[in-house]
Amino acid sequence: MDAGSRLVQDAVPVFLLFILAELYFDRRHATGRYRRASMWSDLATGSVSQVCDLALKAACLPVYAWLYEHARVFDLSESPWLHWSLGLLGVDLLYYFWHRAGHEVRVMWAIHSVHHQSEDMNLAVALRQPALQAPTVVLFFLPLALLGVSPAVVTIAYGCNLIYQFFVHTEAVRSLGPLEWVLNTPSHHRVHHGRNPQYLDKNYGGVLIVWDRLFGTFAPERERVSYGITSPLASFNPIWANVMEFAVLARQTRALGTRQVLAALRLWLSHPGRTLPSAVHKPSTPAGKYDVPTPRGVGYVTWQAAWLFLVLSAAFGQLAHAEPVPWVPLLWSGAAVLWSAPALLGLVEQKPWARASEWARLAFLVTGAGACALLLYGPLAGAIALLMSALGLGLPLCWWPAAAPSPAPSRP
Repeated sequence: MDAGSRLVQDAVPVFLLFILAELYFDRRHATGRYRRASMWSDLATGSVSQVCDLALKAACLPVYAWLYEHARVFDLSESPWLHWSLGLLGVDLLYYFWHRAGHEVRVMWAIHSVHHQSEDMNLAVALRQPALQAPTVVLFFLPLALLGVSPAVVTIAYGCNLIYQFFVHTEAVRSLGPLEWVLNTPSHHRVHHGRNPQYLDKNYGGVLIVWDRLFGTFAPERERVSYGITSPLASFNPIWANVMEFAVLARQTRALGTRQVLAALRLWLSHPGRTLPSAVHKPSTPAGKYDVPTPRGVGYVTWQAAWLFLVLSAAFGQLAHAEPVPWVPLLWSGAAVLWSAPALLGLVEQKPWARASEWARLAFLVTGAGACALLLYGPLAGAIALLMSALGLGLPLCWWPAAAPSPAPSRP
């Protein structure tokens, strides 16, 4: 795992504590900023992103490292102050251009739109990250390799940038006074997440908002923000969230025909607003947001959500940190996260396939936990892990309703 990813991974417990604090404030004061199913979807999508992001970074960062080793113009190793200044400022500037492309180039929007699908604004939304964005980020940061910014510096600078941005995903902070002129703040970022016509394609900055002021993409927060994308997802499934825009893009490309190569290229590289079907603004009212009734056996779903966010995701992160990497347990934990995230939301949305999937998932988790402990620590540890996971995952079945859940009507 690169240094920046490890920095963000180590910050996850802090993120979860802040989310719990904001959630407590929301429940205490009935602000309506958190909806249970939406929050679970955001966190599950973040868990999927964690697994995919590390795998894609491992494949793409060697390109950056090769350019740094063989094609850099400057050697900044003897000037740490300049090295870090260029790294931090350069990452923030190139992040602006990457983020802007994510909204203004159709294929990039197909990836980045995942982060904007939530119709709420709270700290949990910050963790709702796309699964496929790592290659595009590395591509935009390649100029820093030519300037002599080392892979360690660029990944740490990017990690710091992401950690800062976690705290701007909130409605609890209205204004930061004079800092609003320089920094990306919660007010500026609420605008960025708005689907109000005057807020579209605005406020791309990561840490600094000065880039938006310089390049003409700044908009102040004036009217109430309507959150989400103009063509709503209408689903909480984290896998569908990552492929929905690509499915639409594929259908439009296929409709052009196999000989329309230039037209297809223009489609993929054009602005989403000119090519997306049914891009209609919807007001952000409770009635206008996609939601589902409280699921049957909500206690069971809550327990399994805690396992996903606090145990499985954490296990994957810790195994990815290990030296040497234990590949079998790492692959098992990654598969467990990728299976558990959509399975959890399938229970929430009461999908007809969710019950059978849940039984198979529990068997996979229990047997996998025992097998991984056996490989890492021996037979006694394997037996203990098998027993503890069976108890931890199996006892809450008493909260699971006996009747099969009703299928959700015509949702993806």
